[in-house]
Amino acid sequence: MKTKRFLSVLLILMIISTIPVMASNDDIRVILNGTELTFDVMPQLIDGRTLVPMRRIFESMGAEVDWNGDTQTVTATQDDNIIIMQIDNPVISVNGVDTELDVPPQLIDGRTLVPVRAVAEGLNADVEWDGDARAVIITGSDEEPTITGQEQDTAEPSSELVQETRYIFEQLWLPEVLFEYYDEFTFFITNVSIDALDNILRYEWYFATGSVLMAYFLYNDIPFSLDALERARTEYGLGQEHIISISLEQIDANITAIIIEMLPMPEQLISTFIGIAYSTESGLRYFTLERSIDFFGDGNPTYV
Repeated sequence: MKTKRFLSVLLILMIISTIPVMASNDDIRVILNGTELTFDVMPQLIDGRTLVPMRRIFESMGAEVDWNGDTQTVTATQDDNIIIMQIDNPVISVNGVDTELDVPPQLIDGRTLVPVRAVAEGLNADVEWDGDARAVIITGSDEEPTITGQEQDTAEPSSELVQETRYIFEQLWLPEVLFEYYDEFTFFITNVSIDALDNILRYEWYFATGSVLMAYFLYNDIPFSLDALERARTEYGLGQEHIISISLEQIDANITAIIIEMLPMPEQLISTFIGIAYSTESGLRYFTLERSIDFFGDGNPTYV
């Protein structure tokens, strides 16, 4: 089991080492109607112009995007506005009127990046540059920022990813690490080392979320960096909020238990409490307590 776990960790570390470092200008921010946008490829400052991932900015401003791979041309439509741009072509067409850009759209790290000012103004939004905050401020779009489309570092199926991560953490990874490091857990429990246990268990959650997200990124051919991975944890709701508390309790004279209270998820049979009990007679035991639906309609969850 130790060999299997070591190989899985080694594989993930090898994958991480091959991930290209995204943007050297990752401190540039884009704020749309008060909401800061996130990107899988960070905004780039090229010849004094800020370029951002094409699909993310267009769809965030409520425009539909059509990409022609043969001509490397993007057509964005929002109400009566039509914007046509082409990679490495400095000419942008806005409602049939051609204008020459200082910096053309470019292909960077597998993503089409476009000048954010030209795009925003073409969609009748106002654009300002805050030099102190290094932020592009866009106002005037009627649409709220969205997280859709292939260009995103995160996408729609957050509930599925949460469910998968919870399952992996509760049913696979945690039991495996528990019995892989049986002696260490026994020592920490018998010596009431709650801080050490807390660190180990939260690290396992962090590791489980990373493995699920990396698999998702690779499956969907989405390039990512470690920064994108961290943003995805937040976007998908895979943060440490899933672990509400970790406590060490004395059940009786012979049994000590680690009690992990997880974020309740009443619509799914996913563990609400995880217990790791140790006794001098039976050793370590692992169990889960799941929350099911409210069968009786009295507001009290039924546990199974």
